[in-house]
Amino acid sequence: MQFSSIHLIIVVMQVLEFSPEQGLYQFRLEELHTELHAHPAQELLYTERGTFTLATEGGTYANLRLAVIDANVPHAVTAEGVLLHTALVEHHRGPVLRTLQSMGIPLTSGWFTSADRTEGPALLQAISAQLSARSLGDAYEPRVRTVVRYLGTHTLDYEHMLETLSELVHLSSSRISHLFKQEVGISLKKYLLWCRLRATIQQHLHSSQDLLASLFQSGFHDQPHFSKAFKSMLGVNPSFAYNSRTVQGPGSEEA
Repeated sequence: MQFSSIHLIIVVMQVLEFSPEQGLYQFRLEELHTELHAHPAQELLYTERGTFTLATEGGTYANLRLAVIDANVPHAVTAEGVLLHTALVEHHRGPVLRTLQSMGIPLTSGWFTSADRTEGPALLQAISAQLSARSLGDAYEPRVRTVVRYLGTHTLDYEHMLETLSELVHLSSSRISHLFKQEVGISLKKYLLWCRLRATIQQHLHSSQDLLASLFQSGFHDQPHFSKAFKSMLGVNPSFAYNSRTVQGPGSEEA
């Protein structure tokens, strides 16, 4: 399968962890250029070597060693010649915020940046400990938690999603849509796209399927639909992320 030409390049990207069950995804990169994007996961970035730049709707912050971005906050990242660690955490917003607060890291504006703080590894370890002690989405209203877990294990068409979820939690389509957005921060339609992206990546990493088969199995109808969703939520074209010479699964050796 051919994608459009690559204009955003990662020299090496290592997938350290990809766990939808825990809600934690970790990557190590040497170079990254994303466009403005947003996703329903909080994001931690820190460098083991070098610095990076973060752009948000509130400004641009350069020469950073540590940054945290809240869920659904538009942002872009630029990093060259670095060793950048990024972790995405979903469905554990409360525990993550409490961990950040305990370490003197406020997210009052939706993001935190620092050019000199170096406790990224310790912060990630503290967040991981919080996740291991909790079930996915356990802070949500019970019916929203049921929806989150159901969408994580079932492939649905948007046309049938609301009817299915309404029957599942015994709420009207409008009520479950409102409650979900109130609790998770994005619409059910956008969250369904996120689930499909996540499932495509997981299947491609952990099976022998090629990308085309993975995206179809995850519910995407065609490549353009997948590419548009990928870029809007992750800020890059899928072509670089699925280059077999640069992507490694957990525990694999560098290419």
